[in-house]
Amino acid sequence: MGLDMYMFKAENANEVGSDTCEEVGYWRKHPDLHSYIEELWREAGCPNEDEAGDNPLYEFNCIEFPLTREQLEEIRELSEEHKLPTSPGGFFFSKSAPEDDPRTVEIMDKALEMLDEDPEAVIFYYSWW
Repeated sequence: MGLDMYMFKAENANEVGSDTCEEVGYWRKHPDLHSYIEELWREAGCPNEDEAGDNPLYEFNCIEFPLTREQLEEIRELSEEHKLPTSPGGFFFSKSAPEDDPRTVEIMDKALEMLDEDPEAVIFYYSWW
């Protein structure tokens, strides 16, 4: 158990969450990034909130959250400069490790390249814990 985090590419907004999505990247227990994306999700008005179903412990978990090019660039820059806000972590989340930032930069570069190649594509984040 723990925090598993994914970034996927969908061909368009209608394909988000479908079996045809391509995995862009994966992180295991990078709570600083997860908390940062959760804050972006909350600022966006908690889209797809209904995906949590009847879970009484509902939080930002198992939600498909599309990220804009600007958000991807911002995450890349913060990671490159080691400036993602620190998350308290927790039992299932652990703590972010120094090697998480270069991996995040690599994944953001890949996501941005995919958007350059296919402007109709949607890059979205998904986590499960």
